[in-house]
Amino acid sequence: MEILNVEMELELVDSPGQLIKILVPIGKFGGNIINIFHIRDRIKNNYVPVILNFDIPDINKLNKIKEKLQEIGIKIIRLERDVGAYKGHVILIGHVFDSDINDTIDEVININIEKIQIRKISALIRDPKKPSSVKFLIQTETEDLMEKAYQKFEEISKHKNLLMIKEL
Repeated sequence: MEILNVEMELELVDSPGQLIKILVPIGKFGGNIINIFHIRDRIKNNYVPVILNFDIPDINKLNKIKEKLQEIGIKIIRLERDVGAYKGHVILIGHVFDSDINDTIDEVININIEKIQIRKISALIRDPKKPSSVKFLIQTETEDLMEKAYQKFEEISKHKNLLMIKEL
């Protein structure tokens, strides 16, 4: 079963407690929140646009979320499925944390911050003084962006003296 990646833009009343009203149905139907953005500079008539990125197990559960949100009076402005449909893995081996893992992540996503995501990071650290291995799940909107992300990981691994293993 393929997990759907969803981006949903909603209008919420700009007052305390509104966000929880939308999170409950998403959680109830198996949604896993990735990001929440309040676009405060676009408040209009006391409504604030909110963009949510979440994973959901299937289309039927997504439809139940939509129905529940509409039932409680939430206006859905935009709904996109499979945002970031291209997925790939990279493993870095070496002193990944000592060479600033946050910098590595920033360099990759800054290629196109809206269309490249590091969705998951898994690390194996046996001893903090010894090399570790870190697996990154990358998600992009296009095949070209995935290739650029791989190229950036290669560039970083050479610069930081890390071994890179790329998914074929």
